[in-house]
Amino acid sequence: DLVEPALVVATADPSLLRMLTFALEQMRLPYQTFTSGTVVLQTLLDLPRGGRPTVVVLDVDLPGVDGHAILERLGVERPDAFLIVVLSSHADESVQVRSLLAGALDHLAKPFNVRVLMAKLQRWTTIARSLFSSASGALQFVPPPPIDAKACALVITESRLFKRSVTTSC
Repeated sequence: DLVEPALVVATADPSLLRMLTFALEQMRLPYQTFTSGTVVLQTLLDLPRGGRPTVVVLDVDLPGVDGHAILERLGVERPDAFLIVVLSSHADESVQVRSLLAGALDHLAKPFNVRVLMAKLQRWTTIARSLFSSASGALQFVPPPPIDAKACALVITESRLFKRSVTTSC
């Protein structure tokens, strides 16, 4: 069973799965992995309604039901239940626009920067927690908490190491 707020990773790419699970363990983010589109779709549809939104990292290239079909079906059947980021080996505009119009929070073309994805996932799981109001049992917007100071320090330190100019809201 998934622990809420859950992070679900669905990819059939073994090296990508190893890389993401290693990074998620380092970030101490609770997650569950799937390698089949059919299984992840059924698992997500079976989640109880009315809980916190689940953050889903969804690879387009899944056996069974592909990532775009999953995204589109969840958008129809459970439109407020998931925050979905789509991963794809296709970087062309039409694929990215299809994902975003179907309700994806983001679309990342492979190869992508894992550190950037981990920062986004950390932020999105925080947003998922803040979106849910247990008093009303409905989704509502609550401003997310400020960015973690340690993460800002890391960005600033890294930019100094690489002698890059960085604009930050920290």
